[in-house]
Amino acid sequence: MRLLLTAVILFSFQITTARSSQFKPDYFLKFKWLDNKIYSDIILYTTKYNLDPKLVCSLYHRESKGKIKAIGKAGEIGIGQVKPVHYPEGSAKDLFNPTKNIMASCRYLNQCKTKARGDINTTLRYYNAGCNNKLENYKNWQYISDIRILMEI
Repeated sequence: MRLLLTAVILFSFQITTARSSQFKPDYFLKFKWLDNKIYSDIILYTTKYNLDPKLVCSLYHRESKGKIKAIGKAGEIGIGQVKPVHYPEGSAKDLFNPTKNIMASCRYLNQCKTKARGDINTTLRYYNAGCNNKLENYKNWQYISDIRILMEI
């Protein structure tokens, strides 16, 4: 009986361990900053907000090189370089928490995607310039190119 109980406990531990250290497809291995927790959060929120995980990882790499403590010139915070205005349910300090930052940036990216009617280039323009801004004078084409290249590699 003890042997059976030990086997069940060991098997249960192996299943739990396998779930917590998710298998990352080869594409994601190039992002050295992408640990299992951040990867799990990205998968969770890209699924919730109907986004491509490759797009989000490429965006994070372009925005912050995956640095969770990054602060931008215009007050953007964390891995997704989210402005505090896009996280009304919490404080700016909360955006240094990778899970909250990933949730907020994926939600905002989804808003940009909706406004862009699903067009990826326009979605990225809105994310970079601000979803409520007009894009007639948008000139940062290198930003879009950088992200698209990262998605292809």
